[in-house]
Amino acid sequence: MTLELIPSADRRTITAQSTAKCSLTPTDPVTTSLYITNAPSTGELMVAEMVPQVPGQLALDGEEQDHPKILKFKRQA
Repeated sequence: MTLELIPSADRRTITAQSTAKCSLTPTDPVTTSLYITNAPSTGELMVAEMVPQVPGQLALDGEEQDHPKILKFKRQA
């Protein structure tokens, strides 16, 4: 699997593109957008997947927007 992180020009968002590789057939990459923010309680930097609407907001079809997934990165020594 290959994971490519591409920062935006203003360094506020990151586009993440992952590709699963196998020896039989190539696959299409999966792309998502991420944003860098601070955890409200600790102020620690974190990365969250962007969602189409504000979390908790109702769409026209009545579905509520879920909270974004938070990614945790570990530092390597």
